[in-house]
Amino acid sequence: MISRRATTPLRSAVALLAAVAALAMLGLTAPRTQTTGDRTTARVDAGMTAGPASTPPEIIIVLSREAEPYRQAEAAFKSALSTSSPVPRTILLSALTADSAAASAAVPSTRFLAVGSEAALWLHQHLPTSSPLTYCIVADPSAAGLDSGNIRGVTTNISLKDQFAIIASALPDARSVGLLYRSDTDKGKKTVETVKAALPRSWSLHEVAVNEHKSAADAIETLVDAKIDVIWTYADNTVFDSATVKSLLLSSLRKKIPVYGFSAAFVRSGALIGAGVDIAAQGRMAAALLQEASSSPPKQPIHQETEFHIVVNTMVAERLSITLPKDFLSRASIVFDGN
Repeated sequence: MISRRATTPLRSAVALLAAVAALAMLGLTAPRTQTTGDRTTARVDAGMTAGPASTPPEIIIVLSREAEPYRQAEAAFKSALSTSSPVPRTILLSALTADSAAASAAVPSTRFLAVGSEAALWLHQHLPTSSPLTYCIVADPSAAGLDSGNIRGVTTNISLKDQFAIIASALPDARSVGLLYRSDTDKGKKTVETVKAALPRSWSLHEVAVNEHKSAADAIETLVDAKIDVIWTYADNTVFDSATVKSLLLSSLRKKIPVYGFSAAFVRSGALIGAGVDIAAQGRMAAALLQEASSSPPKQPIHQETEFHIVVNTMVAERLSITLPKDFLSRASIVFDGN
């Protein structure tokens, strides 16, 4: 137990100066802080870590940037950790240096959580291969280079099986799916292949290549003029920029063809149904994965698909003269109804 003793101001000052000098000799400096809004985030300096002999193992959370979804995942992650876990320390990626990350990784049992693709890619490039790295809120782990090393994480991907199950529940008579894509990109060609393979039996796909038309608007007109029951969309900014999304939603309303949106924001903008990533679940699932991590890499990286919310826009349903099944509506977590 540490007891407090009364000292004179002179003796206190001398003791303080001696302590500071001792820290300087050991190469230790106190971490500076930077304040963003009402939050304070630790800034890591190259000399912050003295090494395995003097620093206990840590859990270090690295946020790609200051953003509310990242903070929500961070809070859920912290809440889900076991009481025996070290108290996590949060750092913005902009405040991290290669030297400080390597120094922290040198401490046995120190573990990192990357929140967002930028942080995940940076840490994967700068940490030793054996260092346990957990991530969340990463859309495409392969594109982020997370295909080797001691890696576990939660993607924002929602399986095609789950997405088509949502469509089947909301639109029981749907059989023909429309799709916009680019035939001149590997992602576009792969998307068509994987969608065809994942479609339920008796369903068909009608795909239209945007790059093979004069404009995205022309491609959309070709798509909505086809005999399709629903338009399925996916996250690809080479296809679905803001202008294309607006044009697609307006054309779908005019032709009374429902759209499946790949995010809650897409549904809010005018898609009939869709799925949204459960951000809190991202943090909770990442906590479970991090606590399973060890210093020995798994045979291959572990990428878990996310939990999600069913999202519905009942105002669009009314515009399309579609009556959604009651049991489907009861399962929706997010409903845009104009209120």
